[in-house]
Amino acid sequence: LFGYGSLMNPESRAQTSTDIFAQQKGLPVMIRNMERAWSARTVSFTALGIRFRKGKECTGILLEVSSQEDWKKLDAREGAYNRVQIRLND
Repeated sequence: LFGYGSLMNPESRAQTSTDIFAQQKGLPVMIRNMERAWSARTVSFTALGIRFRKGKECTGILLEVSSQEDWKKLDAREGAYNRVQIRLND
């Protein structure tokens, strides 16, 4: 899983997932041709997303999600987002 916003913070991950997932340090990475963008806004919340942009870069961390329980919790937390596979060699 590529974490680029609140999922980079272990305390934030701990609110949603199992201890094993929350306690990971994550592997720092930079993804090419993507950038952070404010993607949605309500009266009480602004969501940070990423979008494809040629020539841009987005830093974040790679996290291992090893349980179906964590995937379900992450999907509930990040319900407004779409999961997209990122090829590591791009």
